[in-house]
Amino acid sequence: ATREVASSGVKLAETLAKDQVSVMQATPATWGMLLNANWSGCPELKAICGGEVMPQSLGEHLLEKVGSLWNIYGPTETTVWSTTREVKPNCTSLNKDVPESIGRPIANTVIYILDSHLQPVPIGVPGELYIGGIGLARGYLNLPELTQAKFIPNPFSNQPGSRLYKTGDLARYLPDGNIEYLGRIDHQVKIRGFRIEVGEIEAVLAQHSQVREAVVIAREDIPGDKRLVAYLITNDAKTTINDLRSFLKTKLPEYMIPAAFVFLEAIPLTPNGKVNRRALPIPDASSLLRESSFIAPRDSVELQLAQIWSEILGVSPIGVRDNFFDLGGHSLLAVRLMANIEQQFGKNLSLSALFQGATLEQLATLLHQQTNTHSWSPLVAIQPKGNQPPFFCMAGSGGNVVYFHQLARHLGNNQPFYALQPPSLDGVSEPFSSVEEIAAYYLQAIQSLQPSGPYFLGGHSFGVLVAFEMAQQLQQQGETVALLALFDLPAPLPDSTPKQLDWDDTRWLTNIAYILEMLSGTNLDISDETLQPLTPQAQLNYLKRQMETVNLLPHNSGINRVRGIVQTIKADELAFMSYRPQGGYQSPITLFRTREVFQDELGMLDDIPTDSTWGWNQFSSQSVEVQVVPGNHTTMLREPHVQVLAEKLLSMLWQSNKQAASYLNSTPPTGQDMT
Repeated sequence: ATREVASSGVKLAETLAKDQVSVMQATPATWGMLLNANWSGCPELKAICGGEVMPQSLGEHLLEKVGSLWNIYGPTETTVWSTTREVKPNCTSLNKDVPESIGRPIANTVIYILDSHLQPVPIGVPGELYIGGIGLARGYLNLPELTQAKFIPNPFSNQPGSRLYKTGDLARYLPDGNIEYLGRIDHQVKIRGFRIEVGEIEAVLAQHSQVREAVVIAREDIPGDKRLVAYLITNDAKTTINDLRSFLKTKLPEYMIPAAFVFLEAIPLTPNGKVNRRALPIPDASSLLRESSFIAPRDSVELQLAQIWSEILGVSPIGVRDNFFDLGGHSLLAVRLMANIEQQFGKNLSLSALFQGATLEQLATLLHQQTNTHSWSPLVAIQPKGNQPPFFCMAGSGGNVVYFHQLARHLGNNQPFYALQPPSLDGVSEPFSSVEEIAAYYLQAIQSLQPSGPYFLGGHSFGVLVAFEMAQQLQQQGETVALLALFDLPAPLPDSTPKQLDWDDTRWLTNIAYILEMLSGTNLDISDETLQPLTPQAQLNYLKRQMETVNLLPHNSGINRVRGIVQTIKADELAFMSYRPQGGYQSPITLFRTREVFQDELGMLDDIPTDSTWGWNQFSSQSVEVQVVPGNHTTMLREPHVQVLAEKLLSMLWQSNKQAASYLNSTPPTGQDMT
């Protein structure tokens, strides 16, 4: 058959019927492709299967379609066939719990299964398969060294010139005299001290009723962390990773359970029909065992933990209900995890804590419960890596920095990204009462990390005012602010009178719930009518339950966490309305405006300036650059709109850093791409 016919199950079936083929030899993959094309079969056909291990399930299905079925084995160096066995319906090899056999040597062929010292191994013990007999090739053309290494003198023969071919295949003799093929020796892998034969895992996977084909390889996509990955074609799209892991755990030790399972429509093949292991795709996050409902990190502790997990496991994104071990973690990585947690949080968790509760949510709860050994810092390292100057970003009302994680991710691993949060989120510390106080506090924090400029600042919503005030205070200190990025907030009118609010506790809580809904994209189902009959404490408890229901808070959170959120948002909103920026700012400003109309739902602004800079040009001696991005005030920081924002911001960071370096060094910029 032509390659076009051989690569199509439908065309191959048509050719078999049209030409009345009586004998066909093909790889298991080709036979499987034929069966998947709903081939009706040929009762007179002698089917020969070789080139790869024949799954037992394939043998069962082929026997229903053909006159006879033969499983053959033999490398090219021995003129193709060396052993054979007819597969029959009552053959023990079709028992699900008995390994498939490649049979016995054909005429004029001898088989030896030897150890590393060329000594025969006992029945049932694996060894390397050597072949002798008249079928051996002379050697490799013009490759004398390889010929000498692979075609060795036969130590068991007195006949001059007798040789054996060293196959590199792993096999063992079965008690009935047949030979079991166990895979390639070079497919043996060593992971965390355990020597593993991936063919054994493939054979067990093939016993699963819904697995049609399985290939297992060891990947080292993260240097120093080799993992098993299973690639499968299943009969049922509903087959889950959890099903497969549970099945394997009943038959294999834990160290032989793949870290990832990748479902494929077809296994990639080489031109001669064998599995092309190099073409198997890199597993993504979906190939790992995860909770069906993904829940993103909800506070700074969960966010920083997710960053650590992602770095160690090479998986992104990480959900709070994800299990460390189901994502490919193991004991060696667990040691790294605990060391990184201690370095990041100043808290020493035991390894037993991880084994008792291996989800990110459970670890975060333990961290919340422990006392810091380091002094608390408002700095949250959302993405601390990279050799570029850090970008410091201030969040909207309430100071929960979690919603910046997608922006930080799209800025890349070479751009450090820090957000700042107020201490009042603990529900114990008093919140700041003015933008100026917040700015001064945050400046102390960022200058502990970066003592001198140029600085790169940004802010979203209420954080715009904080970032602007920080830039003003830095200017007063004689420092340079290379970039001030303002995300979608009009400037307060300089001559307006600060608003006075007469909201009661119920109205405040309703509006705070709205702010939380807006920032998170959830529905808390809270109204004045719902809260009015409740006492202040009962109102807090109700908000807590609603936030837990939509996964804005972990279940069984302490009431102080809710109190801290409420008090901080209230203080921020009051500071928002009373803040009046001072003019005379002398560094560049970039305003990122969204395409959708800005909505002041809570009436916090007196009016919205109509010019393109939204009034920010009144406070700066330099022109204000305006960048328009898709989305609205909150969706600009979510997928897919955040990708555009990140692209534009990265460009501004690069330009600003280039200009600052040129100014400070009084030398031409290098023009090196920061991205």
